[in-house]
Amino acid sequence: MHIDQLLAQIAAVMLLGRLLGRAVRGVGQPTVVAEIMAGILLGPSVLGAWWPDLMAWLFPPASLGALGTVAQLGLVFFMFLVGLEFDPRLLQGRARAAATISAAGILVPLVLGTALGVVLPADLSQPGVPRHAFALFVGVSMSVTAFPVLARILTERRLVRTPVGAMALAAAAVDDVTAWCLLALVVGISSAEGLGGALTTVSLALVYSGVVWFVVRPVLARLGPRQGHEVSLDVVTLALLVVVCSAFITERIGIHALFGGFLVGAAMPRHGGLSTVLAEKTEDFVTVVLLPLFFAYSGLRTQIGLVQGVADQLMVLMLLAVATLGKFGGSAVAARFAGLGLRESAAIGVLMNTRGLMEIVVLNVGLDLGVISPRMFTMMVIVAIVTTVLTTPLLRRIYNPAEPVAEETPTQVPRGLMICVADPHLAGPLVRLAAAVRGPDEPVWAVHLRPTDRPHHYLKQDHPDAVEPLDEVRRAAEALGLRCELLAFPSADPAEDIVRLAALKQVRLVVLGTHRSSWGTESLRGVAGGVLRQARAAVGILVDRGLGEVRRVRAEAAALAPLGEAFAGRVERAGSEVADLEVVTYSRQADLPGDTDTSLLLVRPPLLEDAETAALGGDR
Repeated sequence: MHIDQLLAQIAAVMLLGRLLGRAVRGVGQPTVVAEIMAGILLGPSVLGAWWPDLMAWLFPPASLGALGTVAQLGLVFFMFLVGLEFDPRLLQGRARAAATISAAGILVPLVLGTALGVVLPADLSQPGVPRHAFALFVGVSMSVTAFPVLARILTERRLVRTPVGAMALAAAAVDDVTAWCLLALVVGISSAEGLGGALTTVSLALVYSGVVWFVVRPVLARLGPRQGHEVSLDVVTLALLVVVCSAFITERIGIHALFGGFLVGAAMPRHGGLSTVLAEKTEDFVTVVLLPLFFAYSGLRTQIGLVQGVADQLMVLMLLAVATLGKFGGSAVAARFAGLGLRESAAIGVLMNTRGLMEIVVLNVGLDLGVISPRMFTMMVIVAIVTTVLTTPLLRRIYNPAEPVAEETPTQVPRGLMICVADPHLAGPLVRLAAAVRGPDEPVWAVHLRPTDRPHHYLKQDHPDAVEPLDEVRRAAEALGLRCELLAFPSADPAEDIVRLAALKQVRLVVLGTHRSSWGTESLRGVAGGVLRQARAAVGILVDRGLGEVRRVRAEAAALAPLGEAFAGRVERAGSEVADLEVVTYSRQADLPGDTDTSLLLVRPPLLEDAETAALGGDR
């Protein structure tokens, strides 16, 4: 296989995956649905049926070996990231309930799936595969929960901090670890020769897991950076080398290389910042390039045409019913016994029924080992897609708690400022501005919202080593003696969350920062435009040009009204020769100033008319 062939495959997979990702996000589906669909569309089920010549050119049979190798490499590092996601802090205060829900969510579908595997037609497994190995594999594949997909759905639905979200994350974390251990057991039984070989494989896997946890983990804990220091490139290299070596060892043991990556990720210490740095340095390339190749490789092995006739369709429905009944029913009933309400228990059942990528991984392992046939593989892929697609709409109908909204009362006067910090370099200027314009004893909130389009960003939630912009805010505030409350959380819609938070805190001014040197038609789109259109408080856009200590301010007279009288002793009217900060009010795009060397605070007075805000630009 030539490199140009592989590059063409990567380009096609990345392009189609991103296009479909934008489409599915518009209807409230997680990106993983688009990635799975992209793989199927590029495979024989769609592209091969509609345009066989193009598929033969883009994915010739001779190239599939190299593509599969790259896909397996991506899978090893993705499973390392999945292991990083297992955070023991999730279990604090809810370990017993999470263990109960997880146990029921695994045992019930495992038993039902294994029983179903016993009665399924023999041609759904490969010739020579022991019946018990096939049945156990069906049970394990039905007991898996897609932890990364579940976390992304909870974040996008703003349910991470709710009791349901916290319990579902904790139960899914325990579920993932248990399910992968069961899969390792089944793989060991399936790949070993005879009972003796199976026991040897399982024993070696258990011994190696103990070595990773009790020997390798303490060594990894010592690799974390000292306070005030960054993680060196040598440390990153050593940590990733451990991942590769671990994958090699588990592959040689006979339980698949992906388990080696997962083990090291789960054993990685959560404190010290090393896990966060490794996630940041690997997740983009893995999730944007390597993981979509795994989906494409899986799609090439998914042949929808193999599912023919009423009998096969009924079998798919039966698999779907058993999988849903086991996972949803077991988890929901256990949650009810754990003390949750009826709607909350049903919501947890829906969330735990999310399979997505994790089941695709399990199915690929089964197909590689020759446990299941391509027809069974296709049927179970359909089950994985359907259960994942149904999660968000069902969750929306079953559990949609009312979000708190600040009540508007005539006696409640807006107080305080909120600065929104996305760029660490703007933290200092924004803090200095807040210190200059705040009134006596007025509170100041600093908010940092993290994107949810990167599935492992929630690792940083409430993690003091990972909030770099707020670290800068903290240092700048301490230098000025400013008391500032720090808030950080993932957000699928930063503009909407900023507006909501400003309403809840009843602030009088919201300030966002930028380095932009000019203001054109596109300048106030995206987050800034969304906040400007929706916020009821005054909104300021700080255009930083090296804002130091705010000693003098040149301001339009109208600009002082929304800012209150905090500028009283510092303001010099227009015409001043020296100005550290220029304050300008505007209500239309045409009012925005052009390029300037002076730091600007562009203030939009609250509650503008629709006709005036319409000129500020649309969504990004």
